[in-house]
Amino acid sequence: MEKKNRENASKLSLHLKQFAMAGCVAMLAACGGGGETPGSDPLMFTLGVEVSGLTRESGNALILVNNGGDDLPIFADGPHRFLRPIEYQTDYNVTVKTQPDNVICSVTNGAGYEVTAEIPTIMVRCSAASLAHTIGGTVSQLAANSQIVLRKGDELLPISSNGKYSFNKKVADKGGYIVSIATPADGQKCDVQNWSRTNVTSNISDVNVVCSSKENTFTVGGNVVGLTSGKLVLRNNGVDPLEVTKNDAFQFNTPIASGSFYNVTVEDPVGQTCSVENRSGENVKANVSNILVKCSAKATSFSISGKVTGLDDGASITLKNNGDNATTVEGNGRFEFAVPVSGPYDVTIDIPPALQNCSVINKQGHATSNVTDVTVRCSPPEVNIISNFPLSLPEPYNVPLFNNADYYPVGLMELDGELLGTTTLSVVPNTELNNTTGYIFKKPLTGPMSFIHMFAGSGDSTGPIFRWPAFPTGIMKAKCDPNIANVYCIFGTTYLGGPNFIGALYTLNLSDNSVKFDTNASVEAPVADLVQDEVTGNFYGVEYGNPNVAGKTQGGTVFMRTPQGVVTSLHTFEALDGNGANVSGFLPNGRLTLLGDTLFGAAEMGGANGRGTIFKIKLTDPKKFTVIHNFETATSANFPAHPFTEGFKGSGPFFDPYASPYSGLTKVSDGKLYGVAKYGGANGAGRIYKITATEPHVFTTHYEFTKSNGYPVFELLELNGKLYGVTQGDNSATNKGSIFRIALQDGSPLEILHAFGGTTANGDANGPSTRLGLSSDGSSVFGGTRYGGVNNKGAIYRFGRN
Repeated sequence: MEKKNRENASKLSLHLKQFAMAGCVAMLAACGGGGETPGSDPLMFTLGVEVSGLTRESGNALILVNNGGDDLPIFADGPHRFLRPIEYQTDYNVTVKTQPDNVICSVTNGAGYEVTAEIPTIMVRCSAASLAHTIGGTVSQLAANSQIVLRKGDELLPISSNGKYSFNKKVADKGGYIVSIATPADGQKCDVQNWSRTNVTSNISDVNVVCSSKENTFTVGGNVVGLTSGKLVLRNNGVDPLEVTKNDAFQFNTPIASGSFYNVTVEDPVGQTCSVENRSGENVKANVSNILVKCSAKATSFSISGKVTGLDDGASITLKNNGDNATTVEGNGRFEFAVPVSGPYDVTIDIPPALQNCSVINKQGHATSNVTDVTVRCSPPEVNIISNFPLSLPEPYNVPLFNNADYYPVGLMELDGELLGTTTLSVVPNTELNNTTGYIFKKPLTGPMSFIHMFAGSGDSTGPIFRWPAFPTGIMKAKCDPNIANVYCIFGTTYLGGPNFIGALYTLNLSDNSVKFDTNASVEAPVADLVQDEVTGNFYGVEYGNPNVAGKTQGGTVFMRTPQGVVTSLHTFEALDGNGANVSGFLPNGRLTLLGDTLFGAAEMGGANGRGTIFKIKLTDPKKFTVIHNFETATSANFPAHPFTEGFKGSGPFFDPYASPYSGLTKVSDGKLYGVAKYGGANGAGRIYKITATEPHVFTTHYEFTKSNGYPVFELLELNGKLYGVTQGDNSATNKGSIFRIALQDGSPLEILHAFGGTTANGDANGPSTRLGLSSDGSSVFGGTRYGGVNNKGAIYRFGRN
């Protein structure tokens, strides 16, 4: 009879729909002329889904299917809906028909039966296939020569013996599952424990199935008290719905197997809330009759809840209602404020996620019932050019830029709400060394750029003699004097110039922008930022060695500078042999990393295989220099010729201080040191590598770039369990550099967050020339480029929240 009623209701819906369509044909204007809105028919219901975790590298579409038909292809996160609505009192069953490349997507709440009201949004979670989780458990008491078939989504799993089992299809990280019995075992009653979960973060092995003969089963029941009107619906183990309309004893229609389990849930009646005592139990060996359902009048205050979508993996967002009552949401999904309200509500974002734009939909109102439709939508950030380098300098310098020259920003940091950086000019004719070889500039986050210092050479008619520091590289902030509190300076390095003509150290006093040079410090082509030991006040850095200047053949050093300006060499890298190899490496490059009493760094050449080294120096024993990894020889490495040229005798690029095969190392929360190689690797386009910071130092490759997305440079930035970095590309039409990120888990896919493609026509930038820096409020990262911008002389960009 019930089936007949459902069929009649379905036919009634179809007849009403045909009648309405016929009326529209006869009177188009009266019907609005444009057809119907899905879900507007009171006997039809829209089927909507919310997708999260679908990366830009997923390739082919995710295809969902409802009831074996009505395909829905999806290419991006966010809300989507099936074209065909669901008819009154019919079922729906949404499953994954086609998975994207290298991605697993899971449907959490994809099935419903005898639909008579609005359908809740179906949640679909995607993650890298390498991060997906298995779902399984144990089958017990299944009779010999018997079989049971379990269902998870669209997968049917026949089981004909007791013991452990596992579904073949995995579930996405932070996804969900529902397991049910598709075909029961003949002559037996079987129950499924832990049949449903959301936010799965590890392999599941407790979806247990217990069977017994149909004669050896037990009833489950109890009493209902406090019910005043209407009806409540009880369910046992997510199935076997039981409607209760009065205070009385109840008993579920379907008994459970001997040795099985029960878990009773309740759907509240209108105007009341109900709780369940003694709701669950295991290893049942007798009838259960002590479940107590207590109902009471619903409070006059109401809960405020909703969902978060588009949040990055590992990210969180803190929301507030009416200015307080904060709640922090970890990942996408449902949220609810702990404190209910009895009137107005106003949901705002208190702490947004890093590097994402988020907005609140349905944020305000007056609660007269529980509010469930507050939606927080987050989206990827955008790259904004916040400053373009000019064609000529403003006062006080008022110097036109040399033909074909780029400013080439190399050092960049945030300082008290503004950016401070250095530029190294890429082309400097021999006759122009008296004028300029680079600048220190400031850029407020809002406002114009200003140039506060010009680096100038001092040449004569016979050749270049750099009496003043020239061609600046890295910068860092520290106390001007360790004995004077709250007075800070910028400490920097220059690749050439200085008292010995081959490099210098300098200090910028932030109080008056004056620059002072270490006239007694003998350094040779220092590059990258200095690092400071805050206990001793000593600074540490690397000298590149200037192999192309004035016949120098020295392969660089690691040096220490005391707060008083005294420089000491901690290690000198020896010359290469005829095969380009040596013991310790050659040409150290990138910022050093100080962990406790040990410095870590990388050299781009030399070592046992001639491909560079990772080294450490124990400061309590400065003579103890140790190579902890020799980069391998690989036929596919294809290292290019040495990228630096003398420059001051020609018109080519002068100096590319960071874009060498290896950058410095970054200490990451997983206890490892991460770095990038611009060249080499399996595809000759660079790699991300990591090495444990403690002995034994285990080296592994984290990601291999391809020529279409490769050539990474500079130190990486960690944020919310992900590594962010930049590539310089190969300056081809399709690869002018990018901003990327990758998770710390092995096998994680690389995400390209922004592909640079700057021209004077579109105003974008290209050719990143600085590492990424994080703003003090965590809202954005920033960097500089050698090319692009409206003048095609380089630019400063910001990547983050609007």
